[in-house]
Amino acid sequence: AGYPLLPGLQVGLTADGSAWSVTAALPPVSQGRDFYLAVQTPAGWQVVGPQGDLHSLSEGAPVPLGRWNQPQGASLQLLGQGGALPALPVAGWRPGAYRWLGVLVDPLAGRVTGQTGEAAFTLP
Repeated sequence: AGYPLLPGLQVGLTADGSAWSVTAALPPVSQGRDFYLAVQTPAGWQVVGPQGDLHSLSEGAPVPLGRWNQPQGASLQLLGQGGALPALPVAGWRPGAYRWLGVLVDPLAGRVTGQTGEAAFTLP
């Protein structure tokens, strides 16, 4: 049956509620794919950069969060305690609904491969 190239996302807050917690379940791939993580905010789309910083899509082409090239799938803590990136504090984020997206992109063809992983979270 194979695996769809769909990054499964789980989004929440750290135990103390001070930062975002994002986990991605990435599928096995045989050729490298760029992984992008974005969040739709009231101010527009923001892409999480490789240093855990946010960039507006209006600032130009987004930079991938990293390259995924694993023959076995894995679940990775991206943001939050024990994450691959620094914590992304929620201070300054307005209460409301946020939509997070994760995609894998073929870097040679420059297009999304497979489906988009999506997770919604409402900040109290």
